[in-house]
Amino acid sequence: RAGIARVVVGVLDPFPAMQGRSVEALRAAGIEVRLGVEEEAAARRILGFARAVAVGLPEVTAKAAISADGHIATATGESQWITGPQARQHGHVLRARHDAILVGIGTALADDPRLNTRLPPGVLPGPQISRDPVPVVLDTHLRLPGTAQLLQGPGAVVICGPEAPQRELQAEIVRVPRLPGGGVDPVAALAALSERGLHRVLVEGGGRIHRTLLDAALVDNLELYLAPIVLPGGRPWVAGPPVEALEQGFGMELVETERLGPDVRLSFRLVHGTAPDPLSTLRSTPPTR
Repeated sequence: RAGIARVVVGVLDPFPAMQGRSVEALRAAGIEVRLGVEEEAAARRILGFARAVAVGLPEVTAKAAISADGHIATATGESQWITGPQARQHGHVLRARHDAILVGIGTALADDPRLNTRLPPGVLPGPQISRDPVPVVLDTHLRLPGTAQLLQGPGAVVICGPEAPQRELQAEIVRVPRLPGGGVDPVAALAALSERGLHRVLVEGGGRIHRTLLDAALVDNLELYLAPIVLPGGRPWVAGPPVEALEQGFGMELVETERLGPDVRLSFRLVHGTAPDPLSTLRSTPPTR
């Protein structure tokens, strides 16, 4: 009745109760529907939701501000500020585009971050993303102090192991299984976030958390803010034991670079080898008319 003659669709809604029904209804009404237009871009835009529907896990982006030799801090832990104001502002835009920001307890204790979005008016292109993400801490033994800055706002989530002490915090405390001899199970932790509607998670370290998620092939994207400084002997953005062969490294595809004042943003997608393509369930057959 409105006179719409043609509709173009990037990908179908992955939610089983809705998948394809709208397209069928449009076609039944005599409207031309073209499916698969800009499919790759559309699929990546909804990857977090699609993965939550398919396997109960969120999309994960790791982020670090690093020196030219790959360090997030000096040997003594000094890190403010490795990058300049333009890179830091871009990092806050990145925060605003995610549902949650995740850090490990080491970062929470050392830096006492607020994990909120601090941007001047007009930077974000609309109120739909001008909000603070949910702060999340992986804290196996529940050591986070009640005075932590990230607890001062509503909605924080602290994920701990099943045997952590009983404590009262201004946060939702979620207990998940632990890895044998290690910290909390990263798959269980991310599944808990997905269950709470947090489908796009930004991981801001530290090095142990980044390594744990990389080892488990749970990182989809990597955002590195590279500063023109060298910090010999500093703390690396990826911690843990060394790899002995090139094939044990974590493959990445560079998708974008950007100059931010004196710094450079490098945007990567992780390549997980034989792991299933995270977008395969969203891709349609070739575009149809």
